[in-house]
Amino acid sequence: MLALFPYLKEASITPYLSKDQIAAAREMDLLTYLRRFEPEELVHIGGDTYATRTHDSLKISNGKWCWWSRNIGGTTALDYLTRVEGLSFLDAVQRILGELPRVPTKSEPTALLPKTEFALPPKHADNRRVFAYLRSRGIDAEIINHCIKHGQLYEDAAHHNAVSHNLIVCNRGNLLNGNGFITGVSGSGKSMAAKQEVSALALSTDHDIIIVDPEREYGELVKALGGEVITISASDPNGCHINALDLSEGYGDGREPLVMKSEFIMSLYEQLMGSDKIEPQEKSIIDRSVGNIYREYLKSYQGQPPTLKDLYDDLMKQVNPEAHRIALALELFTVGSLNVFSHQTNINTKSRILCFDIQDLGENLKSVGLLVMLDAIYNRVIQNRKTGKYTHVYIDEIYLFFANGNGSGHGINNYSSEFLYKCWKRFRKYGATLTGITQNVEECLLSNTARMMFANSEFLLMLNQATTDREQLARLLGASDTQMSYVDNAPAGHGLIKVGGAIVPFTNELPKNTELYRLMSTRPGED
Repeated sequence: MLALFPYLKEASITPYLSKDQIAAAREMDLLTYLRRFEPEELVHIGGDTYATRTHDSLKISNGKWCWWSRNIGGTTALDYLTRVEGLSFLDAVQRILGELPRVPTKSEPTALLPKTEFALPPKHADNRRVFAYLRSRGIDAEIINHCIKHGQLYEDAAHHNAVSHNLIVCNRGNLLNGNGFITGVSGSGKSMAAKQEVSALALSTDHDIIIVDPEREYGELVKALGGEVITISASDPNGCHINALDLSEGYGDGREPLVMKSEFIMSLYEQLMGSDKIEPQEKSIIDRSVGNIYREYLKSYQGQPPTLKDLYDDLMKQVNPEAHRIALALELFTVGSLNVFSHQTNINTKSRILCFDIQDLGENLKSVGLLVMLDAIYNRVIQNRKTGKYTHVYIDEIYLFFANGNGSGHGINNYSSEFLYKCWKRFRKYGATLTGITQNVEECLLSNTARMMFANSEFLLMLNQATTDREQLARLLGASDTQMSYVDNAPAGHGLIKVGGAIVPFTNELPKNTELYRLMSTRPGED
């Protein structure tokens, strides 16, 4: 009987929660809770979007939170504490009310270990534990024995884990969001990685593949795969033209096509003028002119859509001096020598593998060319959606959407990045994936929009990174020093791959004595 007294005494002081206390706890949202009690957990992504340092795929925005890798979410701090941190309802309420302090885990600072070469762990004398484990997971004994016999699998001596030399396979179509980035310094293997994925898609699917190639790196491979290379040049008046104002039925989700087209033109204007020279009233002027020049075309989507020349003419007709200022900014690109995007489109290709070579546009038009290509691709994605066809889009030098490339410092292209972000979101709904390729991670991440896109990407391929880029990515992704060591002075083709919430190192070296390597390599002297 006496043994029960401690239990009875403990039960008698169990806290009681009133209805008012529970109601007060339910009112607190997660962002407010973390700011008040766990500010070290908050990672600002951009705008009103945050992540947590412990769970990089848990995002907080607009009063709600979602843990994407676990497919759970909620609105309140109470939901978070019970579903993510595993607290009891009682403890969660007390934590929110400040009655149950959070005890952080203490960790002693550790000295940085010297960087060592990557090596596989030593083998155990037998593979008994690994064999039993894999059999318990439903893998056939014949398959396990085959992998062990051919050196593709063994049991490590220290921890008895399964060690393999097998492929890392990722189906981006199965992710919540198949969009992603390939990043790395020059010579790290970015274009090689992109080309390998393009080749795999071309040979194993009937999907459309579209590449925007600012540095003429993909043409030879595209031709070998039976695709078509379209060269856009400012110096050839009789060459290929793409109308910057093409507009397919269904553009902008089909509800307000002129809203998105006006945003595209603002992005174009931003690239021409510079992000620091745009006045607020100019958006209204462009909106008005866009409505004027598309009025007849939108009635039936028949005939030819307007061009930048039509926009220029409409702006010049207006009495507003700001309208003339916009028209003058467009003049060189409409009636001047750089008018390559002010003609009607004369490309009508049915090829499923396309490469837009924009190297000949030069530095003055490269960022504009990227924008126009993205808008043209968006129209193609809309058409493919109607026929149920999947589309894969690869854009090199994607940093130009976020930060200006005109040598004027670290200007942020707000309209351009927002237009890219809207395409980024819509592509997923339209049966398409978009992959951005860049070596300028730090310059990208000056933009809050870029930070949000990187943080929300389910797929990220990181090759050798510059020091500042590595630090930025580590903070953004919540990656450990050990993980980031795999992209510090890494050989070409070595790095980290992030798929969903998992980040693992990889080695991807293509044998040099192959035709594929010859088609993919851009290294001088390897022709």
